[in-house]
Amino acid sequence: MNRYELRLLLYTTVAAFAALYAPQPILPRLAADFGVSPSDASLLISATMIPLGLAPVIYGYLIEAVPARLVLLWAIALLIAGQLLFALTDHYGVLLAARLLQGLAFPATFTAIMTYCSTSATRESVRRVIGYYVAATILGGFGGRLLSGVIASAFSWRETFLLLALMLSLSFVLILRLPGGKRIDFARLDRRAISRVLGHAPARYGLLVIFCVFFTFASLLNALPFNLRENDAGISDFVISLVYAGYIVGVVVALQVARISRLLGGDLRVIQTGLVLFAAGTALFALPGTVTAITVMFVFVTGMFMVHSTLSGFLNHIAAEHKGVVNGLYISFYYSGGAIGSWLPTLVYSRFGWQLFICVLLGVCALAGYFAYRLSVALRDA
Repeated sequence: MNRYELRLLLYTTVAAFAALYAPQPILPRLAADFGVSPSDASLLISATMIPLGLAPVIYGYLIEAVPARLVLLWAIALLIAGQLLFALTDHYGVLLAARLLQGLAFPATFTAIMTYCSTSATRESVRRVIGYYVAATILGGFGGRLLSGVIASAFSWRETFLLLALMLSLSFVLILRLPGGKRIDFARLDRRAISRVLGHAPARYGLLVIFCVFFTFASLLNALPFNLRENDAGISDFVISLVYAGYIVGVVVALQVARISRLLGGDLRVIQTGLVLFAAGTALFALPGTVTAITVMFVFVTGMFMVHSTLSGFLNHIAAEHKGVVNGLYISFYYSGGAIGSWLPTLVYSRFGWQLFICVLLGVCALAGYFAYRLSVALRDA
C-alpha cells in the first residue's frame, strides 16, 4: 500500500465516521425544528447503528467476494444521497429514512476500507495501518460532532450535511484511482459457529461486556445535548459540540493500548480498570455544569476506549477457533448495544429526568462489571 492509497482510505474513514455521528450534538435543535421528542430524535443515531449490528449476520451473504472498490463506490454513493436528503428535507420521516439509507452503507464502507488496509499492507506494517484506521474512526467521530456544532451555530444545521456530502463526493472521485482487484472476504456467521462461540463462556461474557459498555456510551452521548440545553437554554450548538472534545483521548488510548496493557499487568486488568473509569465517568455526569461535562468526558472516554481497544484483541487471543465469527459477533454486539442504547434510555430521561437516567446507566455499568468478573472466573476455571 502506497502513501496515496493509505491517506485516501484514512480520509474516507474520517469522512464516513463524521457522517455517522454529525447529528448527535444538534439533536435538540433537530427535535425542536421537526417537533419530535428527544427519544424520536435519538432514532436518527439508532437508525444507522441497527444495520451495523446486523451486518455480520447478513452482509457475508450479500457482498462476499465482491470487488472492494465496487462496494466502496456504491456505499459512498448511498452515503452522499443520504446526506443530501438529510440536508434538504422538511419532513422528519424523510430525515429518518435518509439515516436508514446511510445505515445500510456504513457496514459496507468500513468493511471495504478494512479489506484494503489488511490486504494491501505488508505483514510487518498491518498492525500499524489498522492502528491508523482506528485512530481515523475516532477523529472522524469527534470531527463530525464538532463540525455540526460549529456550522449550526454560525449558519444552520443543513449546511453541515451539504459539506459532508461534498467531502464524500471527493472520496468517491479519488476512490476511482484505487486498484480494483481486491475482494472482500466477509466471514459468514452460521448457526453452528455462533453456537460454539457463545458456548465458550469467556467469549460469551466478553461480548456481553461490550454490549453493556456501548449501550451506556451511546445512550449518554445521545442524551447529553438535551440535558445541556435543559440546564442552559442559551447554550449554543458549538459549545455543546465542544463537550465531546474528550473523545479525542480515544486516539491516544487506541494507539497506546499495548503499552497500557504492559503497565497494568495484562489485558484483563486493562478491561477492569477501564470499566471502573467508565462507571466513574458515568456517575460524574450527574453533576451539573458544562465545564464539568467537558472535564468528565475525558474520564468517560478513556474508560470506554480502554475496554473497547483491548477487548476485541483479547477475545481473538483466547479463541481457539472461529476467530472470524468472534470478530463478527463482536461488531454485532457492539453496535446492537449502541442501537438500543441510543434510543431506549432516552425514554427514561424524557419521563423521569436526568438523575434517574444516570442511575439506569450505572445499573448497566454494574452489569458490565459482573460480566467482566464472570469472564475472569471462566478464564481461571478453563
